[in-house]
Amino acid sequence: MAEIDYAQKARNALRLIVKYGGPVTLREVRAGEYDPDTGTVEDEVIDWPAMGVKTQYRQDVIDGTLIQRSDEELYLAAPGLPRPNTIHKIVIGAAVYSVISVQQLEPHDIPVLYVLQLRR
Repeated sequence: MAEIDYAQKARNALRLIVKYGGPVTLREVRAGEYDPDTGTVEDEVIDWPAMGVKTQYRQDVIDGTLIQRSDEELYLAAPGLPRPNTIHKIVIGAAVYSVISVQQLEPHDIPVLYVLQLRR
């Protein structure tokens, strides 16, 4: 049986998301150091440009607790990104979303796709 090329699968997922999705930003904000001269803390913002497809949840999966009516789902192409987690934010246009949960498609340790639950 032929071996599956998961790196090629990741490239295919990226190609389809680029074709049908749009630009998004994966953002991490790290606490900066205190500056005694100004009395402030400058946070460090790290942005990773990405491509994703945002969708609404089906009504039958919205339970009002884990998945709320306003939550959205983002299919995020994995190549070139760190693994998203709940400390990250997602920026789409002017909207900033919190990451509530992350599922990953990562066969044989090759990231292909992340599925994020987003909340404003």
